[in-house]
Amino acid sequence: MKGKSPAMIDNCFGYNDPIVELLPEQIMIPCEECDQEALIFQEEGNFCLECWQQRTCPIV
Repeated sequence: MKGKSPAMIDNCFGYNDPIVELLPEQIMIPCEECDQEALIFQEEGNFCLECWQQRTCPIV
C-alpha cells in the first residue's frame, strides 16, 4: 500500500455510518543477521526468530 495509509473500520457503536480511523504506517525493524523482520529485541541486537534460535541454540 505505498502512498496510502491503512484504515480500520469501526462499526461497534451501532451507528448507520461506520467510523473510519487511519492507522499509522507500520515500521519494520530488520534482523541484524539476515535483514528479515526482527521479532526479538535484545541489547546485543535485533533478530528474527530463526537467527535468534541459531544464535542461542546452534545445531552442532
